[in-house]
Amino acid sequence: MRRIETLVDFKMSKDTQPLDPQLKALSEATQAVTSELSLEQVLQRIAQAARTLINAKFAALGVHDGHGHLSRFVTAGLDPNTHQKIGPLPTGLGLLGHFLHKGESLIVNDMAHHPAAAGFPKNHPIMNSLLGVPIFSKGELLGALYLTDKQDSSEFTETDRQLIEMLALHAAIALENAHLYEKTQRLAVLEERDRFARDLHDGIIQAIYGVGLLLDNAKALISPDNETAREQIDVSLKSMAVIINDLRNYIFDLRPQAIKSKGLYARLEGLIKELKVNTLLPIQVEIDPDINSYVSDLQASHIFHIAHEALSNAARHARPKRIALSLTRQDDILTLRVEDDGKGFELPNTVAHGHHGLANMYKRASIMNANLHIESTSQRGTSLTLTLTGVSKQPEPA
Repeated sequence: MRRIETLVDFKMSKDTQPLDPQLKALSEATQAVTSELSLEQVLQRIAQAARTLINAKFAALGVHDGHGHLSRFVTAGLDPNTHQKIGPLPTGLGLLGHFLHKGESLIVNDMAHHPAAAGFPKNHPIMNSLLGVPIFSKGELLGALYLTDKQDSSEFTETDRQLIEMLALHAAIALENAHLYEKTQRLAVLEERDRFARDLHDGIIQAIYGVGLLLDNAKALISPDNETAREQIDVSLKSMAVIINDLRNYIFDLRPQAIKSKGLYARLEGLIKELKVNTLLPIQVEIDPDINSYVSDLQASHIFHIAHEALSNAARHARPKRIALSLTRQDDILTLRVEDDGKGFELPNTVAHGHHGLANMYKRASIMNANLHIESTSQRGTSLTLTLTGVSKQPEPA
């Protein structure tokens, strides 16, 4: 806060306009912003606070995805009908992209004639002037605030820029707090999922297994002449075996989510371990021990989910005798292979929305600019190959 007070004193000495009412508005805006924990509410409050602070017609807050684009774009001042008519939200082209690549504030009083302007989509309200301010935290670009057109039709001033820059300092803290809150909430959910999975595996499955043993013992005590009773017990034992297998598959889907924060190598190891425990299938595994050094967090997430989907499909539907997974790297080419010797399936000519698992895998591969190839033959198994080119050693975290 001392740094902000120093900034305020400096700005007041350099600017002839009275700042007291605006500073009061800034104080109220920052209090409103920092009172929320939900990320979506924080984004909306920041955008609205910025708009109110300098009396702008429209405001928006774009969140940086870490790769030069916008992952979220929250607006203030647009009515819902107009918002819907505009269509897809911007991704960070034109003037909006200036803040994602330059990371500095900008005032443009005639957007139409700025060399970086990309124009407006159909049904978008006409906007003439722009004030943009990036939001940084610990040297990392979190996003940017965009304000267009003053209510009184005047131009944006240096005082406006200074006020929004001060709001951006508070916005950075609020965003960090909201991210931390969401991360804590997710961790609590994952821990609960893990506890629930343990209870299922160590409690319910064992209890069902115990009942199965009792039934098996009862079968031995029944007279050989009572064939009907023995057959009914056999049917019950088979049904219980199916239930146990279904529960194990369900646990397999639950447990790996609890190790999301670990590196790709550890996540895949945990995935394989759960699969072995819950399906009792022999699994051949080969993972490059240095794989974590050659994939970004985003790539690691997509590769893990593709592997998980492929393994889950094999365990649930293929009825294989064995499964093999390999994740290797040769120079700048990374290859993931998942193979099974199960019953196979007929690949659709077009992957439509009904094939959620396949569609998700192809979508993840597309995001990484990777090639995904799947082959499946009836009674001879399925082979999935993901190839990602251009991988390189990732920089060490600071």
